Amino acid sequence: MNHPHMVGADTLVGIVGGVSQKIPVAEVQSTRERRFSLVRTALLVPGGVALALGAGDLIGSLGQNRGSGSVYDCTPRHLCPPQ
Repeated sequence: MNHPHMVGADTLVGIVGGVSQKIPVAEVQSTRERRFSLVRTALLVPGGVALALGAGDLIGSLGQNRGSGSVYDCTPRHLCPPQ
């Protein structure tokens, strides 16, 4: 149930599946509360920024030749695969 609130002393009202529902408090079997987590949000923001920067760096480096101009950057040429 989303947006629950009490109406009177014995009825719980809220949205279930997009439809307003009324439930007598006597029929409520259990309740659970979800709260906003500052810690998870504080960790999510820098993690998302790091992911975006890493993805941008990867995408920006695609198609750029580095070093010898091949896919491999072989410093000792005798260790390079034949071209």
